[in-house]
Amino acid sequence: QIDKDIGRTFPANPLFRKVTQDSDPPRGPGEAGQTVGQDGPLLRPLRRVLCAYSLRNPRIGYCQSMNFIVGTLLMVMEEEDAFWILSCIVEDYLPDYYTEDMHGLRVDLLVLQNLVVETFPKVHRKLQELELPLEIPATRWFLSLFTVVFDQSMILKILDKLFSSNSGCLFRVSMAFISKVQKRLLAC
Repeated sequence: QIDKDIGRTFPANPLFRKVTQDSDPPRGPGEAGQTVGQDGPLLRPLRRVLCAYSLRNPRIGYCQSMNFIVGTLLMVMEEEDAFWILSCIVEDYLPDYYTEDMHGLRVDLLVLQNLVVETFPKVHRKLQELELPLEIPATRWFLSLFTVVFDQSMILKILDKLFSSNSGCLFRVSMAFISKVQKRLLAC
């Protein structure tokens, strides 16, 4: 799964772009399709960190979305530091988020659901009308620590909050994001 997800990690970012073989067929004898350019410089470190973590913690192994967290970390720090930060996130700050049953994540999604019902009842009703459970986007938000939603400067602020306060910052970010997009959502 790691190898599949590496190519899906920030594909528009040249640091992670996977270069493929030229699609032109060979033109003459002994000529193969040419490789165009080089793979992004963070693809190999990304793979090494994810594989190393899966070996460090075989109970959890690899979980989708870890690639986005590690990718974000690799853009601002060395490979070994990214490994240890991932370890802290998974084992200390968000225990039971990345486990097989995702118990911690499921509990936090229920808490978020209740917060949205209380704070944004119109949004809650609209999501029900659209038959879109909040858990669908929120699972991705929480597992990836919003790396698939916001730009890098915002992600780094979220990570700072996570490390300085706790996982409660994920609720605050979610509620602020819902507040920001509620008019567009209600217009659907």
